[in-house]
Amino acid sequence: SYSNCRIEGVYGDFDQGSQNIGGLVGKNRSRITYSYAMGEIHGDSFLGGLVGLNYAGGTVSKSYATSDVYGLYCVGGFVGLNYEVIDNSYARGIVSGKSEVGGFIGVNSCISEDSDYIEKSYSTGKVTGINVEKVGGFVGEYVGCPAFYNCLWDSVSSELGYSVEGTGRNTQQMKSVLPGFDFNTIWSIDPNINDGYPYLQIKTVSVRENPETEKTGISLYPNPANEFVKITIKDQSAIILNVRIVDLFGRLIKEGEVGGVSREIIIPVSEITSGYYLVRIQTNREYLSLALIVE
Repeated sequence: SYSNCRIEGVYGDFDQGSQNIGGLVGKNRSRITYSYAMGEIHGDSFLGGLVGLNYAGGTVSKSYATSDVYGLYCVGGFVGLNYEVIDNSYARGIVSGKSEVGGFIGVNSCISEDSDYIEKSYSTGKVTGINVEKVGGFVGEYVGCPAFYNCLWDSVSSELGYSVEGTGRNTQQMKSVLPGFDFNTIWSIDPNINDGYPYLQIKTVSVRENPETEKTGISLYPNPANEFVKITIKDQSAIILNVRIVDLFGRLIKEGEVGGVSREIIIPVSEITSGYYLVRIQTNREYLSLALIVE
């Protein structure tokens, strides 16, 4: 199974006729939870922002993709070709192909009529294709089995008002508490996060006042922080090369100024919105991320 995984970058090669390409996994037969991918996917067929082919046993839950996906056939913002269960997930990237193109799933099929379903998921990206009969805001083509429950797509941002499955809603409706979605324990909504669309409550790492990794001797203090955070390295042979604070979606919030040979850096955080962040630290010996709470 895969959990708490993150991938950023550009994947696939359109010129090579490549298939089964996903931002996180090409072919999935396991369980994926609390994971995401961002970047660009280029290929031929069975392309997805998170998973290319989601096959027998390959369930996906509480995950998302912001990848832009470009291909020919079976192209989806989240999964290219799906046979299994997907729940509480979303896709935000552009999706473009010739046929079987969908904002969330390119082609949806099944293995078991009794257990396969798609629920509480949405897509928002622009969707384009040539064979308009097999292009949809949420699903490009539906060839059987899984039931769809509370599946939505933004009919304005996708520039598509139709899909073989799912319900189209305008942008204002999408940026609200969505029907059937659990906004107590799974989803949250904030006009300043995820462009105002609902986002997943990411599992967070508990933090002590002065957490320090035993392996690296790097400390982050204070934590939680409201005015500044100080990063210190005890190892005399290590120096800080780069420090970035990013949000849980990987977006750069603030970059620390590192001058000369330094084993300590102070970063002001008073102007950063309260919430959970990751501090990405690069030294001359390693690269790591530490959890940070800004109050």
